[in-house]
Formats: sequence, structure tokens, C-alpha cells
Amino acid sequence: MTLENRYNHWSSRGVVALHPFEPKDLPWFNEVRNHPDTAGYLHDSRVYSLEETKDWFEREKPLYWWVEYTRKPIGYIRTSNVNYEDGSITVGLDIDPKFRGSGLAFKVYEELFDFLRSRLFTRVNLEVLQSNERALHIYRKLGFVETGSTPHNGDVSIAMTLELPKLKAVKVIPVYFGDRRSWPKYQSDSHHVHGLLEYVIAKEKEIDPGIDCDTVFVINCRSDTDTVTEKDWASKCYELVKGLDGTNTKRGVIKVVERENKGVSFASYDHAFHEFRDLYDVWFFCEDDQVIVADNVISAALPALRNLAEPCGFVATVGLASTPKPHAHGGCGITTRGVLDEVLKEAQNVSFKKEQHASISWFHRHGRAHDFPKATSPFDYLGRPHLPCYFPSEGTGLGCGNKEIEILGEVSFTWCISYAGFSLTNHLLEKINVNWKNAGHDSQVPGLWFGVLRNCHGEAVRMVPYTEDMDTAMP
Repeated sequence: MTLENRYNHWSSRGVVALHPFEPKDLPWFNEVRNHPDTAGYLHDSRVYSLEETKDWFEREKPLYWWVEYTRKPIGYIRTSNVNYEDGSITVGLDIDPKFRGSGLAFKVYEELFDFLRSRLFTRVNLEVLQSNERALHIYRKLGFVETGSTPHNGDVSIAMTLELPKLKAVKVIPVYFGDRRSWPKYQSDSHHVHGLLEYVIAKEKEIDPGIDCDTVFVINCRSDTDTVTEKDWASKCYELVKGLDGTNTKRGVIKVVERENKGVSFASYDHAFHEFRDLYDVWFFCEDDQVIVADNVISAALPALRNLAEPCGFVATVGLASTPKPHAHGGCGITTRGVLDEVLKEAQNVSFKKEQHASISWFHRHGRAHDFPKATSPFDYLGRPHLPCYFPSEGTGLGCGNKEIEILGEVSFTWCISYAGFSLTNHLLEKINVNWKNAGHDSQVPGLWFGVLRNCHGEAVRMVPYTEDMDTAMP
């Protein structure tokens, strides 16, 4: 079990740190829990033997965390009634009597709220005995409000709730107006890109993501060397998207930003995250030709991302692959700001870079990553840490074909989430996605594109077939 990263701890403010309980922590825990100044304020004030505590820990597998301060354990957090669907959790805190009265409880709760917020929880509940006046004072100061009370063994148990800030999501869609690499012959020009964009925009206005969500279109500006067979239509594409800035959607607003087309979609994801990081808790990255056509796609991913026992870092909306490294197709899926913060640190880790380099080098030696020797360090180009992506030093970053994009960008982008200690999982909803003009992937039937679902990694269950009636560019 981890809290938030593979280092098994959480500390956002640098004062205290939270660590998951392990069996070796139980003797200390039992001593603190059985102390008269602790047990006397618990709803269950009985004293338990160490063997009873070990049996309970093995049987219940509780989500408890011990708190570190100045390299010492100073208390522990109890949790119960964890509801991943509505994002609520019941908590309690017991401070070692030796450390009470020093203001640490307030600091621990602030750290806990940061952690729960990073895991997308929105409500914290607790119960406290009326006789515990010190705790009541702290809870009220933290913003908890009383929601009820019941008699309890001659005392009164007071229920309290704290509402954490409302979640805000963003969907990031990179767009490019030149010719497409993998669309059918005679349908890869900017005229047909315009048809895709009209469909994408219509769905963005129509679909309800399930929570408040803005949409950010990242325009990857074409260069003079790009292949553009319909330049007038490319200009129309630009005007269409650029004119969306400030347009309302079902649960948010559209924003439009522009960048140089280096690193394609994955560098676009990085660009949006750095520009808008502080505004959003939930991040949905989606290629422009993977069109979401169902409601509640973001809200339905939240329970998986809230999982505290087995932390999930990414809910894929297209599909997952295990080779050459665990990754999500197109980097398409839903994650959190907390996870991306961890990835941002991990992507600069020397051990990750070495493994990443070794993996890509293998493909280069086997003739599948031709641009690799020409790659420019994104850090050198951007002058800052970045989410995983690659910038070939020549051209626009499109490389020699799909394999370049897959290996140099797609794999690294979400593999780093796995490397940081989080799981990747497929979205549970079905029929949520249209893979625009790229459904076939059937080498046995040349020209087979329409009405056929690609299923190279079991993703067909999440797909709706592309049909020509969707495309306003079709004659």
C-alpha cells in the first residue's frame, strides 16, 4: 500500500509526513492507543493486548497512517467509512500524549486535508465526544460543523463534517491542422480535419462530463515544412478553433492556447499542465481524433482515482498496453494534479531517464525509432522540468511515422505514472469514444476503415464505430 508515491509517504507542507501502517508499527501504536489519555477520549475505551491488536490489523487491514515529525512518530490517523463514489471519508487523530499541547494536531489535519484533496475527496467526517473540549476547539477552528449528536455511555457523541473545496476538471485536446498521417488516402487533408473539429466541438458543447470541467484546446501551430494540401482549409480550421475561446460548454468554458508543434500531443499536455496547473484537480488528456461521445466519463473515473489502498494514477479512455512498457494509447485518459506533480518529479529522476533511454535505444537498434539520435532534450528547449515527451531536433516532431510518436512520446508519457508507483486502469464505461477514421487496423482487408472497431489491445468495448455521417467534410 502506498499513500501517494513509491516512497511510501506524503508531505506537502514539509512539517509532518504521513506513512502507511505496517505490522512493525503495531507495538508503538498499541502503547499510544491504550494510554489513559488516549483511550479515555475514544468511543471504544477498552484496552487491547498486542496480540489482539495484531489479529485486528491482519483481519481488518485498516487504512491507518502514522505521523512523522522531526523523524519521530508522534501520532496516527484513523479512517473508516471510506466512500470512493461520493468522495467522503471518516477520520480521527490520536496524538502521542508526550507531544500534545504543541499545536501539532492542527498541522497534521492540514497535511491530511492536502492529501485527501490530492486524492479527490470532497468531504471529511468525524465523531468526537462532547467531553473532549480540546479536540472540539481544534475541529471548529479547522472549519468542521456539527451535523448531529447521540448519547454515548453517559457522554454525547457529536458528528461533524468539513466540506473540502469543490473539484474542478479540465480536458486538454491538442489540435493540428495539417495533413493527418494515419487517415485513409484522399481523406487526410485539412478539409477533412475541419470535419473532425466540427464534430469534436459539437460533442464538447453537448456532453456532460459529470463534474465542472473546462476544455483547453492546444493549437500545435504548423510550420512552413509541414505537409498541407488544403491550406485554405487549414486556415479555416485555425479560425474555427481560435474563435472558441470563452465559449461555454455544458459544465465549463473553452480556452484556446497556441504553441510551436514540437513534441506533438504529449508536449501539448505538458504545456497545458504548466499553464493551468493551479486551476484544476482532475486532468483529462485526449487526442483530437479520439472523440468522447458519452456523458459522465470524468465523474465515473473518480472512484478509481480515489482508491487509497491501491492508488490508481490513470484511467485510460482508449486502452492500455503492457509493451514495451505499461502505457495508455495516445496518453488518453484521466488523472489528477497530485499524480502529475509526482510524475513531474519522477521524469527528472536519473534512474527513470536511464531506463527510458535503454528502452528507446532498443527500438532504435531495431529500426523503429529513427528520430531518437536527433532528439533534443525538452528541458534544454523549455528551460524547466516537464512531463515525459521528446523533441526531435529537426522538423516539427512528427518523426517518420506512427512508431516515432508511439515510442518517443506515448509510451513514456503514461509509463512514468506506473514508474512512480501508481496503477494504470481502463475506464469502466463502454461505448464512450469514437476513433476518428482509424477504426480498422486490419492489414488483411485493405481500405477497411468505416464501421469496424479497432481492438489491438481490447479497446473495442470503449469504442463507437466512426461512420461517414459524422463527418461534415464527407461529400
